[in-house]
Amino acid sequence: MQVHVELTSHGTRLHEIVQEQQRLLHQVQEKMKQAQKTTGYLVGRLEKTFETTCQLEQRIKACSSLPSLRQNPLTESEMNFKSELGKFRTSQARSICSFVWRC
Repeated sequence: MQVHVELTSHGTRLHEIVQEQQRLLHQVQEKMKQAQKTTGYLVGRLEKTFETTCQLEQRIKACSSLPSLRQNPLTESEMNFKSELGKFRTSQARSICSFVWRC
């Protein structure tokens, strides 16, 4: 008789434990489905980003072959000449302005 009572009480407790584990299993399955959807979305975004990166790299390669980007630095004599031209321009501009204001 005592064995029957203990089995009955343990049976209800085991039934509750099984129901709780089934509920947890259902929650985990739902989270797995959501994670799979998110993974698919992220894979799509990564592929699109990779394609965009490849296109940008091709554009950079195309731009690097343009002549304006391949200018060599000025030599010392060229820098001196450029600075002299700048000084000449400013002095000429000042003399012209003073001449115009006098008239």
